[in-house]
Amino acid sequence: MIRCSVVVALLLVPAIAGGEPTAIEKSTADVLFKEGKALMEKKNFDAGCPKLAESHRLQPGGGVILALAICYEGQGKLASAWNSYREALALALRDKRKDREDAARGKVADLEPRLSRLTIRAQGVTVSLDGVAMPSASLGTAIPIDGGAHVVEATAPGRVARRMEIAIGAEKDRKEVEVPALEAAPIETPKPAAAPAPVSPPAPARESGSVLPYVVGGLGLVALGVGGYFGVTAIGKRSDVKTACPDNVCTDPAMVDRNDEAKRAATISNVAIGVGAVAVGAAIVLFVVDKPEKKSARVTGGIGPRGASIGVEVAW
Repeated sequence: MIRCSVVVALLLVPAIAGGEPTAIEKSTADVLFKEGKALMEKKNFDAGCPKLAESHRLQPGGGVILALAICYEGQGKLASAWNSYREALALALRDKRKDREDAARGKVADLEPRLSRLTIRAQGVTVSLDGVAMPSASLGTAIPIDGGAHVVEATAPGRVARRMEIAIGAEKDRKEVEVPALEAAPIETPKPAAAPAPVSPPAPARESGSVLPYVVGGLGLVALGVGGYFGVTAIGKRSDVKTACPDNVCTDPAMVDRNDEAKRAATISNVAIGVGAVAVGAAIVLFVVDKPEKKSARVTGGIGPRGASIGVEVAW
């Protein structure tokens, strides 16, 4: 689908941009202007016009908008060229540039009778042309438009949107689009709530003779072994530090590192021994209460800064 620019501001001269551009915007605008003008002089209008348009957006000026108007005309976008010439005329009058004023005024008068125009008729809907919302006041008015393929879209709350494509000739073409009444949008039926997932039956009670006490006890013994190993390691490293630093003042970096290693080993030892003690205790309790006549048993345990604790709740 070919999209061509649309001139919506028909009877008003485009407002001259306000606000001082930044230094970066000025330098960028200058570079884009030079590149765009060079491309335009080589008749490469499709590549040159966007650069000139961006240059004018960053730093509006009479010279760049006049060059952009010439570029649009070379590109065959007569409505865009006409609108740009009108803006160039307004800037020339403001800047008292008689040369630019005469050039722009002559082009405005020359292009106006050659423009193609599109009339859109619609009621009670929001209309957009090539993705640009149309002011309600412009509906029913023959607006200047560039030649090419265009898309008219109409929307309204609770209605099915309508999309229409139309081709406009490059010069002196007259087209009208009548937007019909939009159909009512179908009412969506609420989806039924999903059925709840089936609840799985509770797992059968563990029979006597379970291997759980042995597994827990084995893990506890492993943890105790790990704790013992790191405990011996911590004691050895701490002994080396005390020997090298009798007053607990170490200047040797190696001994400082060794002291840190001793602290880490001691921490690991304390945690591992605590976990092992809790696990072994839990294993013993599980072994004792693992009888057919029991009804339920719960083991709780914890490790704190001062050691490990274990608790057992048994219901018979």
